[in-house]
Amino acid sequence: MLFRSPQGDGEVLVREKMKRVLIISNGHGEDLIAATLIESIREEAPDYRIMALPIVGLGEAYQKIDVPLVMPGKTLPSGGFLRNNLRNFFMDLQGGLFGLTWRQIRALREIRGAVDLLVCVGDVYLVLLAGWFTVGPIFFLPTAKSDHIAAHWPIEIRMMRSFCKQVFPRDAKTAESLSEKGLPAKFVGNLMMDALKFQAPDLKSIEDEWTVAILPGSRREAYLNMEDLAKVTLSFRRLVSKKSGEKDLRFLVALSGGLSITEISTRLAPDGWKETPPSSNEAKTGIIGHLDKPVNGQRLRITVIQGRFADILAASDIVLGLAGTASEQAVGLGKPVI
Repeated sequence: MLFRSPQGDGEVLVREKMKRVLIISNGHGEDLIAATLIESIREEAPDYRIMALPIVGLGEAYQKIDVPLVMPGKTLPSGGFLRNNLRNFFMDLQGGLFGLTWRQIRALREIRGAVDLLVCVGDVYLVLLAGWFTVGPIFFLPTAKSDHIAAHWPIEIRMMRSFCKQVFPRDAKTAESLSEKGLPAKFVGNLMMDALKFQAPDLKSIEDEWTVAILPGSRREAYLNMEDLAKVTLSFRRLVSKKSGEKDLRFLVALSGGLSITEISTRLAPDGWKETPPSSNEAKTGIIGHLDKPVNGQRLRITVIQGRFADILAASDIVLGLAGTASEQAVGLGKPVI
């Protein structure tokens, strides 16, 4: 059985008598959570052979930790949000959705029987793929739903009952609810929080200012989201100046890898925003630039940072979020999220 390297520059022949684990995930946040799980597995069971199949995107989180992919990933126009509206669906159709889905199904069929355990990180769609097109016990980490927000639908519960050997919900309430419905559900912790990697406290909040974290998302929709969030900073600045007297505001954008500050500045330019490069010292801390706008004779600045997501959350007093997993991680740290 052949498994391709993440870079697509070769193939790895897998015939070892190791435990063979396939991780399937469908989203940027889900990939990060799965990568955190893989790192733990490697520590506890270094003889396990782990492979991954990212259903959405390129699987950068797997590539960073050298996990072989069963097939190359691909980014579709919607960034994985094809269910949000018909426009996204038709954009993905034109971008090769059916062809990509068929290649993913074929890849699963090719490794049918060649893995000892399948771990699905995301939503029930992954359980369907694994259950229909592979053979082996399925562990499911349902990161997309919680009884605190929106419980699983009856059809989703039926799917989990049909295919899942074990379900690990992200909170105790959801685990208890699924267990009462006859599912093998158990809460053992929230990998979403384990995925936060703290580096240094140099971004910590300053006493005489409010630090506001901005989470635009991880897909290409982040560019559109930044157009809205930049306008929100103006309103937020007016609001806080009335409430907090002399306190200053510091806005920090957590920009996902693969997204460009240049494209953001191009989109914001008609509203008077200008990109300013970081100083050499700033660049060492992950700052990739600033977005500046003159307001009433003063400068409103948004600082854009990559690779320091957890540190940005830790430094923040409040979060403006249009992201999914990232906003929930902020809540998990006790940060108020708008």
